[in-house]
Amino acid sequence: MDYLKAAVAMLICGKEQGTAFLVSNTLALTMTHCVTDAIENGEDIILAFKNIPGQDEINIKASIVPYEEDYPVSVLRIDNEILTEPLGISCCEDHINSSEELITYGYPHVKGHEGYPIGIFIIDYLNENVIDDGDVTLVFDQKIRLENVAGMSGSPVFYRNKVVGILIEQGIESIGNNQKAVDVKMVSIKRIQKLLDNAGILYSSIKYAEMQDEINKLQQPKSYHEGNCFYNEQKKNYKENYAASYCELDSAIEDYEKSIESQLKSICSIKNKGNIKKAWDELRNLTTMVRGSKSKPSKILSRLYYLQACWYIDDYEDSSNAQKYIKKALEITPDYDCRNYNAKKLFLEGNVVEVKKVLYPIDSTSILNTYIQLCVYNREIEDAYEVFENKKDLANDGTYYLMSLIGILDGDYALARQYMEKANKETKDIPLHIMMEGVIMYWELLPSNMIYGDSVLPSLYVNSMLLLNNESKQKLNEIVSLYQKAYDLAEKAENMELQKQILVVWLNTLSISDEYREEGYKIAFKLMELEPYECQAVIYFCATGKEIPLGKDFDPTKIVQKKGNNIGSMISCVYLFMNQNDYESAYKKLKEYRFKFEEMHMMSHWFDLAVRCCSDPKQLNQIQDSLDDFDIDLTAKQRIKGMILEALGENEKLIDYALTLYQETEQEIDLINLISCYEKNRDWKNAEYYCNNWLEKFNNPIANIKIVRCLALQNRQEECLNKVCEIRNSGQEECLTKEVLFYEIQALKILGKYNEAIEKGEDLWSKEVSPQVLFLLAECYYLNVQEQEAIYTLRDGIKKGIRNVKVYQMYAEYTKRSSTAECEKYVKKALMQSDNDPNVMMWAMNLLYSIGKSDSASELLVKLQSLDKVDCFKTLTFKEAKELIDKAEEETKKRYEMYMKCKFPYHLFFDQSGKASYTLYCHQLWSSNVDSSIRKQLLLTTYGGHRASVEKIKKTMGQAITVDFSSLIHMKHFDILDDIKSCWNKIIISGNISNIIASEQNKCFPNQPDMLDAKKKMVDVWKRRTLNYIELPSQNDLKKWYETGINIVDIASYELAKSNNLVLVSDNFISDLLEESYKITDEMRNSVISTYELLTILEKRGDINSEFKNKYRGDRKTRKESELIDKLVDYDGKLPILVDENFLREIFEMDGVSIISQKCNVYTNSNIFYNIENEMEQVEVAREAYVFLEALKNDIKDYKESGNIGYYGFYENDNKRKKGILTNDFMDLLHHASLNKHILVCDDRWAGSYSNFGDCLIYSVVDIVEMLHKQGVISDEKYINIITQMFSEGYAYIVPPFEYVKLLLEQVSDGKEISQEIPEELSIMCDYLVYITASDSKLNDEILHQGLLPESVGYMNNLQRVLIKLMKYVWCTERSELWKCQVSDWLLANYSVFSYRSVMNESVGSNNQKYYELELSNMLFLGFSEIPGNLYRKQYYSWLFNWFSKNSQWKNGLEDRVIQSLVDIICEVDRHEKDSPYNDIGIGMLVLSGTDDMPEYYRDLIRKNASIAQIIDRFEDNYVYLGEKEFITLKDFNQWLEDAMKHGINCSVIRTDEITKKNYTITLIVNELFHQGFKLEYIDNTKNKRIHYFRIDKAMLCSQDTLLRTKGLLALSDYITDSDMKKYQICLNRDNWEETTDKIVSEIKSREDYTVYITRYMLENKIKMFSIEDLFPNSTELYENVLANNSDDDVFKRANQWQQNRDKTIINIFRQLIIFIYNCLRKSETYANFAEKDSFVVANYFADIVLTQITQSKESERIKYTLQELYDWLLQLNDSNGFLDNFKNNVLSQEERDGIEEEITEYFSSTDVQHAGGSEIASICEKMYFFEGKDLQTYLSLIKEWIIEHCKKKKEGLDEENDLLRVMVYFAYIVNKEKPDQIIDSFLDLWEKILNQGIHIELSKSSMYILRGYITSFSFSQGIRMRKIVERISLQMAIYEN
Repeated sequence: MDYLKAAVAMLICGKEQGTAFLVSNTLALTMTHCVTDAIENGEDIILAFKNIPGQDEINIKASIVPYEEDYPVSVLRIDNEILTEPLGISCCEDHINSSEELITYGYPHVKGHEGYPIGIFIIDYLNENVIDDGDVTLVFDQKIRLENVAGMSGSPVFYRNKVVGILIEQGIESIGNNQKAVDVKMVSIKRIQKLLDNAGILYSSIKYAEMQDEINKLQQPKSYHEGNCFYNEQKKNYKENYAASYCELDSAIEDYEKSIESQLKSICSIKNKGNIKKAWDELRNLTTMVRGSKSKPSKILSRLYYLQACWYIDDYEDSSNAQKYIKKALEITPDYDCRNYNAKKLFLEGNVVEVKKVLYPIDSTSILNTYIQLCVYNREIEDAYEVFENKKDLANDGTYYLMSLIGILDGDYALARQYMEKANKETKDIPLHIMMEGVIMYWELLPSNMIYGDSVLPSLYVNSMLLLNNESKQKLNEIVSLYQKAYDLAEKAENMELQKQILVVWLNTLSISDEYREEGYKIAFKLMELEPYECQAVIYFCATGKEIPLGKDFDPTKIVQKKGNNIGSMISCVYLFMNQNDYESAYKKLKEYRFKFEEMHMMSHWFDLAVRCCSDPKQLNQIQDSLDDFDIDLTAKQRIKGMILEALGENEKLIDYALTLYQETEQEIDLINLISCYEKNRDWKNAEYYCNNWLEKFNNPIANIKIVRCLALQNRQEECLNKVCEIRNSGQEECLTKEVLFYEIQALKILGKYNEAIEKGEDLWSKEVSPQVLFLLAECYYLNVQEQEAIYTLRDGIKKGIRNVKVYQMYAEYTKRSSTAECEKYVKKALMQSDNDPNVMMWAMNLLYSIGKSDSASELLVKLQSLDKVDCFKTLTFKEAKELIDKAEEETKKRYEMYMKCKFPYHLFFDQSGKASYTLYCHQLWSSNVDSSIRKQLLLTTYGGHRASVEKIKKTMGQAITVDFSSLIHMKHFDILDDIKSCWNKIIISGNISNIIASEQNKCFPNQPDMLDAKKKMVDVWKRRTLNYIELPSQNDLKKWYETGINIVDIASYELAKSNNLVLVSDNFISDLLEESYKITDEMRNSVISTYELLTILEKRGDINSEFKNKYRGDRKTRKESELIDKLVDYDGKLPILVDENFLREIFEMDGVSIISQKCNVYTNSNIFYNIENEMEQVEVAREAYVFLEALKNDIKDYKESGNIGYYGFYENDNKRKKGILTNDFMDLLHHASLNKHILVCDDRWAGSYSNFGDCLIYSVVDIVEMLHKQGVISDEKYINIITQMFSEGYAYIVPPFEYVKLLLEQVSDGKEISQEIPEELSIMCDYLVYITASDSKLNDEILHQGLLPESVGYMNNLQRVLIKLMKYVWCTERSELWKCQVSDWLLANYSVFSYRSVMNESVGSNNQKYYELELSNMLFLGFSEIPGNLYRKQYYSWLFNWFSKNSQWKNGLEDRVIQSLVDIICEVDRHEKDSPYNDIGIGMLVLSGTDDMPEYYRDLIRKNASIAQIIDRFEDNYVYLGEKEFITLKDFNQWLEDAMKHGINCSVIRTDEITKKNYTITLIVNELFHQGFKLEYIDNTKNKRIHYFRIDKAMLCSQDTLLRTKGLLALSDYITDSDMKKYQICLNRDNWEETTDKIVSEIKSREDYTVYITRYMLENKIKMFSIEDLFPNSTELYENVLANNSDDDVFKRANQWQQNRDKTIINIFRQLIIFIYNCLRKSETYANFAEKDSFVVANYFADIVLTQITQSKESERIKYTLQELYDWLLQLNDSNGFLDNFKNNVLSQEERDGIEEEITEYFSSTDVQHAGGSEIASICEKMYFFEGKDLQTYLSLIKEWIIEHCKKKKEGLDEENDLLRVMVYFAYIVNKEKPDQIIDSFLDLWEKILNQGIHIELSKSSMYILRGYITSFSFSQGIRMRKIVERISLQMAIYEN
């Protein structure tokens, strides 16, 4: 302040009083308005300097230095030089923070002639582009009570001892009659640079931000960062020879008086106790007394002069005065013994060689002590020991003290202590002795590896070198106590030099440990008080990063001038320049002072400092050259070379050099340097290696800290924790530094162990209040889903003084959801703290917008736009903006396409999509997809080719399950999180889950909620008024307008206004904004008015006033002449206007809705509010997503508390910094997966394309739901609901699970039309399958990874595998055969590879054809491998071959190819039998048993194949196959059947298989004629009960037991004559008996009564041992008998009687029987030679027989079925076999044909076909098949037109749809009556023509099932066409639905 006061003057100019200040000894600055009277009136300018030290007030004239430009500041030239130091000036290039206090000093009027200092703070900077004299506004410190500061204009504003601006004016606030200064303005130096340059006034440039960075760096704790990596830690005390100083009397004088001797001893004691001044005074007084005595004893006087000469050398190194006194001594006593003096003088002069020689012979105590003292100086330890031993008898307390120093140099601290104790026996309270006692304890405390060199006193360490345990701390406290005692004595003795020496030793002692840093600062401050800028204090401050307190006279060079050329002041000067980053000056001075370093033998220190001062490679190379030429210690030289390499930035060379140096020296300091090099290079692995080496070799516990650091920074967090645990367990508490504890907490955080991290973090926070610990602890709370605790922690940190930008930002972010007011408050604090840094402003703006503070955010936006240095904003034209938007949309589209193609995971997609939230995206899709049956935007959670192993999942039960964020969302959505706990003991989730949820929630916030509210209010207000809505233009209109080339918005608005006689109100044509004005016609321009023009018109009409008009904030241009405007002014009535959303918004903002509604008829498009309302809906969805995430967060808290949640940690990687939060989390997830064997649940399609990551298997939520259901954790109902919900909500690409389909199929009833019975869930599933296979979002056909099938192929393979399982389930269940047939038909049509698109059936090709045939053959092989029991298998093959036969290509080569494909499969299995599941049974047995159950034709066809015949030949038919590796030998099986038959009907026998040791229960359940039925029961390997049914024909007839054979034969007595019976009984035991039984069975089956018997059995028994096919024998004998013994008329007569039955059900049953029997006969190879008419007669005959048995059973009430059930069963049976589609009936008589001709001709001539009903047309079409008339083609054209028109119409009910489909089928049949092979193609052509016309067709699920069923009935190529037709209809329906 004195410095500032001296340079500031009061300025008087005319009537003006102001302030000026010196910038040189002859120049001053002031404000121009202060010298106006001089400029205008020639008044004198007087400067009054009132505060120059040592001088009275100086009043001096000054004149204005002229300058051509006007400036608010003037330069004054002073008449005479002012001898005081001028003020330094700095131009601050950036903005000083508002929290920084500045000082100004001037002469306010209210203080009279007294100067006054004022503290001020900057509150605002004026934009540089704004013209104003004062560019900075400041406010007063609250402590300042001045209310008026007039007179301070021209005052300098000081920041860090530099002038940064000049006060120009005050801001006044009026309070009543009083006025008060509220702020002041300043002209910054930056504003007047040109003026200063012109005047030659020097100034420096500073940057506040850089200064703050430097200050912050200095203020950072050293424990968490390193400085230079290459250094010598030890800074030796250059003044340590002071310790050997000692006051000693010379040889004893025998003849002087005892009183004089006593006084001398007293004086020496005073000196040794530190009071040198008093000792000198006493010595001089004694000398004066002796010299003035009468006796004047010469020897005593000579002694006194001699003693003063020695003291001058000891105390002041003053040879000149010493020489005067030695001369006086020799004048009195010429032969006086001056050896001590001569030795001291020689040593002072540097003559080390001669110094000790002058002392010989050593014959007195003083000579001995001087000799040892010189040994101490010269480190001649052995010499000292030798002379001491030889002259021990001369020793006194001084000798022992000096020998204690020798002991220290020798490292024998016990001996040193021993000598010191002897020295202190006689002399007490000597400060130097007491200090050295502490020093000896210091050396004892120091580990031996830290003691090197030849120091007596402690050195200064710039980094902590020792970790102190409790014992060591106790010893150090004792040492400090000794220092304190010594210091107190020195202070008492007023010996400042000794005080400083003690403090230096004290400071150096404390420097060994960072734990004593604060105490060290206190000592350093004491040193600075004793000696400003004392060398050791300056080094300590600089080395530890502490800001050095600067005095008023701060100029480093003046320190040297003031203190003289001593080495300490020189070192201080260099360090202080370095501290101010003025390395150039530091190096300059260092070169200037080099002589002193050489003189003091401190060149190692000089080179050390030189390297630190230089960054210029040229200078560093010069230092290198100089170093090479200089002779210093080699090791020191090598270390300095390492420093040079570091300064040159040659890191790799440095590491190699440091490694070589350590290998040469093997010294600890070089190992430390090597480790530091690796650390600087971030080579933590090698750093860790050598830290372990350090610990092992030198046992330095600091190595433990560095090891912890290295492990932490390698992200080896587990090892890091283990190391900390090892340290803790070993009892090395001193190693548990704050840094180590910090890394421990950080490791726990990274590993997701948040509870433990929080506990330890709280403990560390209680010990250390630092930003690092605060942020770490807050993050731990936040990541642990304890957001409120994180907020409390940050608040606590702010209270404790941590008030930086980051803490305010974090606090604002954390509180924005709980308190917007609190959030806004801390946003403002962050802005102030950052001094409105542009990046912080950008952050603040976005945050304020997000919390609905748009006004505040917009203010920041304006400020940001005005900043030249910020390129965040650019003014764009509409065209440019649109181009940017289009480009962004194109990029988004491309990114989405890549995502849809499975090129990357969702994590990357959403991170790259900016503000896109995965959770919100899911909610949007859940909301929209559920309302659309097919057209969905898919949620890509599963890879289509993904195949999960349920068994592998099951093995993980009870363990941990790792869950990706996506899966966590879906688990929460499906409410299965609680269920998962039942199967897995812990859910491992992201350790960053809190940040992820917060990020997701942030993205759910509307960007400007307040603006959105305003929009909603605007809509509500307008909707309450009368708005007239105009319907949107038609597609034709739009097409026509598009063709004009004019922007569609412009042309559409114009045309709508024109067509509705409205006036279009619009401020701009889009074409104008797009710079396409030439497209807008004059007519269009003249027909439009702007909003302002409308307001002007209304004003002229008197409808509104000018005040309302002036509220308009838009463009106020209006045309001078406009016919339209004039017309509207005169318009009578309300103005009819067509407006857009902008107009509605602007009028709303003007509060003009009411008045405009009254004065205008307002028209707008019908969808005017669509965008806003849609936006509101999306906001509501976003709100739901936000609440959903909040609930998830609460769930996580609950699960965490119950121990069910764990975390996976963070994977540190440099690449992660470039990624987004989800991508980084995915990398963490994969890293965790690579280290663990948990199952990984990740609902991402890309991730699912891999089966595993390392040992971690990948699953999706679908797989988890499957497992939960399998384990019974969730019910069937919940399971079905979840899977159905997934389909409805668009989860892709999920293969509908087996259990799901199975449970739903079980709901389908027996005996009913399946299309009416299929549950709605399966319909949803079918729609889903169509969409994911046929839409634009279909499965991928590309190969993603090597070895991976295309996704569509993989999906279909999975689908087909599930189909096989479903088929097995269907055919092995206890349901009717009809149910099985219908369900199997449905599955093939709706759940198979045949019905849905994949790359394998996209087109007709040889490979695709082979794939198709292979799948058909797999259906055949299914019967072999999966379906057990001959009854099930027989039924299955009966259905399958019937299904095959429906295929139009079956008999055209497809049959042969499929059979051959089956043969190939069998042969392949045979070749690999050793590795197949059929190894235990044999493929031969499988072929035999499988083909046995096929129809005879196919059995023979397959068995006769040469390859199959060879296989069969190798095996005997010795086994019965039960499936699933279950089999029994045929021998045992037959025996068990024999035993069961012996026990009789419904009596069970239990038998044990000798091989498997299983028990089997066998029961005879049917014994009818030659048919025996058995039930086989057992428990399989999975502990499930298995039941198989077998019908064994002739089992009893062919029994091994004669009695059973006899019993079986007698059971047929009703069908065998007595004579034949006797004959057969004779043959019972003959070898050809089996052939005889075949004959018997064949004869019985040919009997009509056999058919009657079987029919009655089937009707009256529920046991389903027979099928309807059993009614008809394989021979033709029975049918030939029927035809031979019955006339056609008789047969048809009985048939007509049934047709006349009153019961319509009886009629329907009869018709269905005829259809079934007739078609069976026509299909059968056995009856191929029968005429069609004969087949029809036989069908009627047997229908009569069967129906007769039905009616009789009904009358006897023995029938087990109702007539309706029988009818439904027959109807579905015929339908499933395709029999209902056969319309050929050539048995019509000519008379009937003529009747049909006449009926059809009459119908078409009298009926308007286009208005006819569907059933009517269907009935006519059915008859048209037989029409041969000439008008057939005309009638067909009418039918075709009817079909097309009815496709367009909406069908009322299922009957209309069925009629339409029937008509289309009939049409195809009739058109191709003569070419039946083209019927299907014609049918397909008809469909394609309809669809190609763009006709929208709506069909029910049942009708779609029918169409899909055609796919598998057609040939491969026709099936593809049919599939595409079905897909087009389905997708078309979806489009219209949406």
